[in-house]
This record gives sequence, structure tokens and C-alpha cells, in this order.
Amino acid sequence: MAVLAWLLLLGYSISCSFITKYGLGRHVWDIPFSVLNPNYVKVSTITQTFYGTSIMFTKLSILTLFLRFIPKGKLRATVYTTIVVVVIYSLLLSFQWVYRCRPLEKHWDLAVTRGSCVDWLKINIFSGVMNTITDAIILVLPILILRNIRIPIRQKIGVMVVLMTGGLVSAISIIRLKLIVDSVSNADFTWDVSQIVWWSIEVHIAIVCACLPAGKPFLRRHFPKFIGSSYGPSLGTRRETMHSSYAQHPRSRDGDELSLNVFSDSYLDRRSQANASTCTVE
Repeated sequence: MAVLAWLLLLGYSISCSFITKYGLGRHVWDIPFSVLNPNYVKVSTITQTFYGTSIMFTKLSILTLFLRFIPKGKLRATVYTTIVVVVIYSLLLSFQWVYRCRPLEKHWDLAVTRGSCVDWLKINIFSGVMNTITDAIILVLPILILRNIRIPIRQKIGVMVVLMTGGLVSAISIIRLKLIVDSVSNADFTWDVSQIVWWSIEVHIAIVCACLPAGKPFLRRHFPKFIGSSYGPSLGTRRETMHSSYAQHPRSRDGDELSLNVFSDSYLDRRSQANASTCTVE
């Protein structure tokens, strides 16, 4: 899902660059009528759709990762509920961005007087509020998940820091929401590109956060002293210690059977270990 989110982000970035052809970044009174045409609104709509779907798949990538550490219980139901909410409101927003006006051509053709349009500000405020709420949920979930996994406190803190980097996305989402509200009365809409910049920052950092957990094998191979390594002779000892610890504590305090191996010996770790079985640690 992270790859799909990145592809949609690529489309978003390309459309953001393409829209400058129609006046984005210039004062509206400096743009010739031949340039500021209906294509500006059309490309802008495509840009917003790319943004919404990219954020959706990024959050789904993070939430499905959380499911790997929750075999059952209320917490797993919470994650599934969050997934459903993210999908519904993201698709609803994408639909609203495209079909904001009825008839559709009223969106870009000022000559069309019949019909009506949904308030652009209301759509973006709803988007900002929902993104902030779901970001907050994703931010809290790692704390609830890690309290049920028996691993050394040092490793638990490190993993929690990685998973909670999504807090940056929440902060940026709040900043973007404030900028949207502040710019509603700004007639020079083509000059005010700050919204586009913060939208771009938000989705880029979100994808980085979604990919951070999968970067552990890479860091372990190239920076073993920084993150530790399970290659070579120490691998067997480390696994024996983990199995022994889990044997002494077969169940978490909430009753969910969360094996330490689910956390430490993920698919990515095993694949990385297989590719570097000859490596040793000094």
C-alpha cells in the first residue's frame, strides 16, 4: 500500500508542477486571461484527488502494519474501525472534490448560472479535521500495542519513537487547516501557494513515516553499531533469549498472545538475515 501511496503522491507532485502553467504562484492580476482558464480548476481538482487518495493509502499501510502485532481483542477491532473510517471519508472527499458543483461545468465555467456548488472551505475543513483525528488515533495506537509486547524497555522506546513519528504529520495537518481558514477571504488565490506546500509536506512525511518500520533491516545491515544486529554467532543466542523470555511470560497482561517473535522476527528481518547470513558482528 505504501508503494501505491507513493505512486499517487508522484501524480500529485506532477500535477502541482503542471498547475503552475496556469498561473499558480503568480498574482491573479498578473495572469493573462489566456493562461488563467478552466484548465486551472480542472488540474487543481485532479491535484486534490491525488492528495486525498495518497493520504488514504498511506494511513492504510500504517494501520495494516499495526494489525500484525494484534492477534485479537478490542484493540484489533479499533484498528479495523479506523481503517473503515479512513476509507469512507477519503473516498467521500475525493468524490466531493470532483463533483463539488452541479452541473459539473459550473466548477470552472463562470457563464453557467444554474445549479449550485458545495462550499470549498467546508470540504477542506472537514478534510483537515478528519485527518487530524485519524492522525491522533494512529499516534496513540503504538503506545497501546507496545504495552502488550514483552521486549526490553530500550527497544520498546526505540520502536515507539519510530512509530510515533506520525506526530509530525498531525502537526502539519493542523497547520494546513489553519492556513485554509485564514486564506478563505484571499482574492489572490493563485499567489497563495502555502496550502499546496503544506499539503505536499504532509503527504511526503506521512509516506516516510509509513516506511520507517521497514527500514530496520537496512539500518541493521549498514549501521549495526547504531541499531544492533542479529547476524552471525549472536543470532542463536539472541533468539534463545527471546524464546526463553516468552516461555516465562506466555501471555500479555491483557490476555492477547503476542509472541515476541512476531515483533522481532518479522518477514523483513528474516529476509534480510537470509541475504546476509555470512555477516558477523564485531
